[in-house]
Amino acid sequence: MTELLRFIPEEMKWKKFKDYEIVQNLRFMNHEFYLLYKDGVYFVGTNKGNDIASVYLKKEKDGDYKYFPGEIAAMFRKEYMKNGITSEMLDLFLEDPQEYKKKYKK
Repeated sequence: MTELLRFIPEEMKWKKFKDYEIVQNLRFMNHEFYLLYKDGVYFVGTNKGNDIASVYLKKEKDGDYKYFPGEIAAMFRKEYMKNGITSEMLDLFLEDPQEYKKKYKK
């Protein structure tokens, strides 16, 4: 179990939440990502200093269909590529989500 930083738009800050299960690690686009799970939601996070920060989330269930961890990882990679996310974009989001939103509006 680990803690996860999540950006809370209403508060405009990163906030730490506890007790996320680390399901798997995945290396993608020269970054280390972690697939985490809590309360029916999968999160993909990456390193932000000494913490893990959430960059993607997907509910475990879509109607009657229940996603497996590998499917969540594949969807993350597909959407990452589809949206043309670069290392610079990822770094800016982790450093300053407000500036990221102004610059990229995604």
